[in-house]
Order: sequence, then C-alpha cells, then structure tokens
Amino acid sequence: MQTLVLFFFSSVVVIANGAVPCDHLDAIKSLECKPLLGKLAGEMAKHSDMPPPDELKQFSTMCQEALSCMEGIKCDVLRNATVLIAKTCTGINLMSGPFGKCIDTLRSTPPSLKKYPCGRFLQTEKGRPGNCQMYQDEFECTKKLTKDKCGEEAFCLEKIECPDAQKHLQPREKAVTSMCNGMKFMAGPFGKCVEQLRSKSPSLKKYPCARHLNQVGRPGNCEMYQKEYECTQNLVKDQCGIEALDELETHKPYILNQMHCK
Repeated sequence: MQTLVLFFFSSVVVIANGAVPCDHLDAIKSLECKPLLGKLAGEMAKHSDMPPPDELKQFSTMCQEALSCMEGIKCDVLRNATVLIAKTCTGINLMSGPFGKCIDTLRSTPPSLKKYPCGRFLQTEKGRPGNCQMYQDEFECTKKLTKDKCGEEAFCLEKIECPDAQKHLQPREKAVTSMCNGMKFMAGPFGKCVEQLRSKSPSLKKYPCARHLNQVGRPGNCEMYQKEYECTQNLVKDQCGIEALDELETHKPYILNQMHCK
C-alpha cells in the first residue's frame, strides 16, 4: 500500500497557494495531525497488496482518527489532501466490512464456476475485488454470487473502475479500485525508483528536476511531470532502468490526478 504513503504526507506540507491560503491555525493543526497520518502511512507501507479484512479494521480506526483531527482546516491545499485521505479511507472501510470479508471468503473457498462463472476473476485479480467484466458484463452473476454466499449485507458495489464506465461510478467504488491500482503501481519499479532517488540524491546539475523529490510524501510535484517531464524521463531511465520508465509512462495520468495537476 505504498502509494498511500507517498500522498498522505502531502497533507501536512503547508504552502500558501490556492484561493484560500494556509494560515497560522492551519499550520498548527497540520502539525497536530502529522503523527496520526504518520502512524497510518507507516502501517500501510508494510503491505504491497490489499491486507485481509481483519487487518484492515485497524486502518479503518486510524483513518477515522486522522480525519477527525483534520476537521476544521480551511486552506485549499490541506482540504484537498483531506479529501484524498477520505476517499482512501472510504475504500478501506468498505473492504474491512462485509463486502471485503465476502471477497476473502470466496477466494479461500472458491464457488462452483459452473454455477457462478464470474467467480473465476477472484482467483486471477489479486489485490482487487475482481475486475471490470465481473461488475459489468457479468454483473448479474456477481450479484447472485455475493448474495447467495455472503448475504444481502455484503452486496454493496455495482461497478469497478473502468475508463468507459467512469461516469457511472460512485465515489466509494472509485476509492477502492483507485487504491488497488495505485498500490500495484507504487509497489512496483517506479515506486521503488522514487525511494532510491531520494536516498541517492542524483546530480542536480545533470537532472535539475530531481530537486522536486524533496517534496515530503510525494513523488515530486506537477512541474516534474509536466514542464520538466523530459528531465524526469531521463532521470528515471538512467538511474532505475527502462522498466521503471515504462511504469511511469503508463501511470503518469494517475500521478497527475493524485496531485491535482491541471
């Protein structure tokens, strides 16, 4: 779950941009909340994949503590970060409840594929509650499988995030799949590259864009992935290899979206 670590700490970096700048009270509040965010991020960093529902319960509790602490913050940059945390926590709450337990049960006790052919996706899509086809083309099968095996309470999702289904998705559904996809991305070659570059501190003369890596808890900033993107490409390729660069190219929209780049 390393992707969450990278973006959680952006919430406690106090800057004065946006329509509503951060004032002294916002700064104090962010410092008060930093230990709670650090605790949550630290626990999440231990998992490269989605933990089982029972383990997610502790994350759910820590989520609530962090969000409660950040109530009352007024400045735009911290409020935006709070929204991101809230979305992530919504996904955690969902997967720690009846639906998450149902998915876990169905994985450990595979249903009859003859009766529930959609159940095959639960064995192939590790770290995700199925895939797009399971919640679109084969949705009736998924609905029946969940209700028959786990009861009405467990059934709460209608679609998993797919590019062609964006407009139909509810916020909590987006939160789950965005979290799952982000975990896979930031736990892979690019996420490891960012950590490596932070510890090695590459030459700023050769790679001036590397100066943005000092943004605590973020893989750089918007400028690094827009205005100075060519420099970023060279940096990642030279220091971490073509695999990390390919991951960056594929998931660049995810980074820009998470950092609210325009």
